[in-house]
Amino acid sequence: MKKIGRTVGEIFPSSRYPRNTEGAFADLNNGDVLFAFSRFIGASNDESDAEIASVVSHDGGETWGEEKSLIRKKEGDGNLMSVSFLRMLDGALAIFYLRKFRSESGRNCCIPYVSKSYDEGQSWGEPKRCIMDDDYYVLNNDRVIRLSSGRILMATALHAGESDTGRVAFFVSDDDCESFREIKQRLDLPFVHSFSGLQEPGVVELEDGRIWMWARTGHAYQFEAYSSDGGESWSDVRPNEFFTSPLSPMSVKKLKDGRLVAIFNPIPNYNTRFEVEDDDDLETMSYKKRLYHSFSVYSGRTPYVLAVGKGDSKGFCPRVRVIEDNPRASFCYAAIHERDDHLLVAYFTNDKKPLDEVNCATYGITIKKIVFDELDVWG
Repeated sequence: MKKIGRTVGEIFPSSRYPRNTEGAFADLNNGDVLFAFSRFIGASNDESDAEIASVVSHDGGETWGEEKSLIRKKEGDGNLMSVSFLRMLDGALAIFYLRKFRSESGRNCCIPYVSKSYDEGQSWGEPKRCIMDDDYYVLNNDRVIRLSSGRILMATALHAGESDTGRVAFFVSDDDCESFREIKQRLDLPFVHSFSGLQEPGVVELEDGRIWMWARTGHAYQFEAYSSDGGESWSDVRPNEFFTSPLSPMSVKKLKDGRLVAIFNPIPNYNTRFEVEDDDDLETMSYKKRLYHSFSVYSGRTPYVLAVGKGDSKGFCPRVRVIEDNPRASFCYAAIHERDDHLLVAYFTNDKKPLDEVNCATYGITIKKIVFDELDVWG
């Protein structure tokens, strides 16, 4: 199947910065496009040191400038990662990101922070916590939205005490990020036993005013729920049978014309089978270890496809478009940004090429331009 999009940028890792991932785009007032991302320092695992770096395009995404540090780590920061942008009502540009640190009580914490810029990203104000509770809240990249009411809404996965099992906790701001409060209702998978729970959720406002929440799971589908009152209350959590999925995040954006664009990893034939090495003993390996092991051998984060919906979470065309299909690579954590006649899509790419003559994965970012004609799946 023919792939869509044209690669316009690649942010390669280096021995100093071995992993680049989880970014977001922002339009600047002078017409430039800012792309910020997580840049890991010295090592590439999720708990390694990381800062927020950026590149800028002066030509609508065709070419990109050199990498620069946007927000550096400070004393006490373990990790800064997972960027979202949102324009404020007073014109400021807000950046959201996760800060990992150890609390005074010794707890490992992961908390969303927000900072505002009044000079189009040249400098940033004092970062402010969005969540005051010291625990482990995951806010994915490119996920903070503003509702038609003006309310700012974020969906986070709470991993209490760093548990693998997640539940969705919602936070809203009705004063343009001056303060946040948690919605009383949290969401859980409707299963007694689940090693994953609900992880890496996202939200989008539909054309009829409802809010659609989706989240990755270890149960072969993205699971979903709906709110009809601005996020204050939510329906039961159920699987969306169109969005088959390994334990991998899905990204969704609503375009100006009301269409929805979803980018995800469908489950192809045999993609969920266990694959073990010759020296692995399947009989003595726990179920959870087997499952995680299968992801590490063949993660399921390929192919990477784009689906288009007509304004409703149930109205996606079954004809999907392929972005990437390398069977031995993985692709995830997309940022989706609408321009006049195209989308800019940036995503994490692990193509397992040698890095600096060391046999290790290449954790980089691919930026593609997808023209709107390529989204015509109903014709």
